[in-house]
Amino acid sequence: MVRAFYRQKNRTLKQREFNEIVEELNSIADEEGREVDLYVRVAPAKGKGINIDLCDEYGRYVHIDETGPSICEPRSDVLFLRTAHSRPLPTPDFKGNYVSLAEFVNLPSTEFHLLCGLMSYTIAHPKVDSTNYVFAVLKGTQGSGKTQASKTIQKLIDPSATGAQTLPSSDRELAILSQNSHLMVFDNMRDLSNKMSDALCIAATGGAVGGRQLYTDDGQKNLYLHSAILLNGIHPFMGQTDFADRCCVFELQQFRPGQRKDPAEMQADFDRLYPEILGGFYQLIADIFRVLPNATPTNPGRMIGFCKWLAAMEQVINLPEGSLQDAYRSGQQDMQLESLLDNPLAAAILDFAERMKESSLTLSPSDLYNRLSLLAQFTNNRSAAWPSSAASMSKRLHGLQAPLLSQGILIEWTRGKDRFITLRKVGDPVQAPAPEVEKNAEAERPVGADDAVASGDPVGGDNTVGSVGRIDIHTNTISSF
Repeated sequence: MVRAFYRQKNRTLKQREFNEIVEELNSIADEEGREVDLYVRVAPAKGKGINIDLCDEYGRYVHIDETGPSICEPRSDVLFLRTAHSRPLPTPDFKGNYVSLAEFVNLPSTEFHLLCGLMSYTIAHPKVDSTNYVFAVLKGTQGSGKTQASKTIQKLIDPSATGAQTLPSSDRELAILSQNSHLMVFDNMRDLSNKMSDALCIAATGGAVGGRQLYTDDGQKNLYLHSAILLNGIHPFMGQTDFADRCCVFELQQFRPGQRKDPAEMQADFDRLYPEILGGFYQLIADIFRVLPNATPTNPGRMIGFCKWLAAMEQVINLPEGSLQDAYRSGQQDMQLESLLDNPLAAAILDFAERMKESSLTLSPSDLYNRLSLLAQFTNNRSAAWPSSAASMSKRLHGLQAPLLSQGILIEWTRGKDRFITLRKVGDPVQAPAPEVEKNAEAERPVGADDAVASGDPVGGDNTVGSVGRIDIHTNTISSF
């Protein structure tokens, strides 16, 4: 509007005049306008596909559907929200190849294609209620190029003037950031509080963060939190297992002597390949759209939409069926194990299961609590994270079911006149049985309960460390003791 005024009047628009025009437009919009949804960078297209804002001065955007990508001129029915930090994407070269990105991200082949699968999934999914984002986590030692790789990935998904930033201290600040970008990048993560871990879980699926509205006593202001996120760091920071289950971790390799380049040189190389890498990703998304309806995951996990996307990508780039899905699943199991080892109760159960001679063991909650307490280190017993009673232990076990399931330990509750907890080694979690109905202790007396209680050994009489394989946890009921 300011530029159009200057071209017509050959003078600048004064602030008072600008405010008057805005007020008049607002009044017309309130009376005659219609409400429309605005999206940052990526929007759903009418019919099929997506629209991606190039954020250039011409207002162009890229439309992608199963027929392919195309550059479109601005239209009144395709509206984007551009923030002060939004930066333009180059005009994509649809004949390019996304594989050129491998020069700037130091990953093995399978992990690189998994990263490209996650990037294409993030680009192809606007912020709508049905979108569940999977967070990218780049880990590596000092000098593995985590920050540089993070910035490169951001430029291909949602370039921003903010670049990589530190994680905010509150969920409200996180929500504000999420409303101004499609992808948030947080650099040098070291630790993650339980509150921020919960907030990040909300960001994956979408939800509101409430608070008091300013200058009111009883007014409420809700901020919507929903965004794709990339995090990097040297130190373990996964925290809660629920957050770890929503992440896809990539271990960057250390650069060998002579392999490292000057950042300015790398930036120049990337800028030269930028249009063809971007166009290659857009063509990949179109190809995946074409086969996605008939794609079937080999082992669907919690984020089933992403698993299906990987299954479609395997078809598109002619990878063995399940190869990307297996890499994703293996990384999740490693993340869950890392989170479990940070939990004193979970770590004690893992140790307990490894020492079990039997394939299953049934104990009362009190007996299990006493044996875990004997097995746990003294510092863990005195930790605030250690349950103070058998009842507290039982409640916490429910929250550990899914992550223990990923490691091959089945936990079953039997409820009736007497209550018992069964630990069972089930091997590969893929083969674990589906949840059953709650067992009745009156109808089925747990096998080995009396023998286990009579034994003085903390793990049923065997102190040797055995091989558990994967630890899978399964639940028959959800009962509190």
